[in-house]
Amino acid sequence: TIELHYKGEIVHINDEDISYFGGEVVYLDWIDPDCLSLFELDGYVVDIGHMESMRMVEEYRTTHGWAYYWSLPGERLKAGLQELTSDSDILDMAAKIVLETKFVEVYLINKDELRKATLEA
Repeated sequence: TIELHYKGEIVHINDEDISYFGGEVVYLDWIDPDCLSLFELDGYVVDIGHMESMRMVEEYRTTHGWAYYWSLPGERLKAGLQELTSDSDILDMAAKIVLETKFVEVYLINKDELRKATLEA
């Protein structure tokens, strides 16, 4: 299961951590980890209605600095967020969650907002 967070923002909460505030959450169940890719994640973002087309998602990721990040449940975001930059990263994430939790939190975050909140923390 992927818990996909979107439309929120990363905020500084204290000197040791950051938080994802607001936005919406959707649960994507029964995801085949062998078929998961950045392209598939983009498709889910379109399917849930957050963006109108795959082209729009691609533009936001390449031009506007948006990226997917993942974390295992219960980890502090400042220490636990890992960017998904390639299908290889997706496979590494999938292998870890299949072995450990079968559940992962994925965030669609603007890199500049994350950098700013992390520096403040």
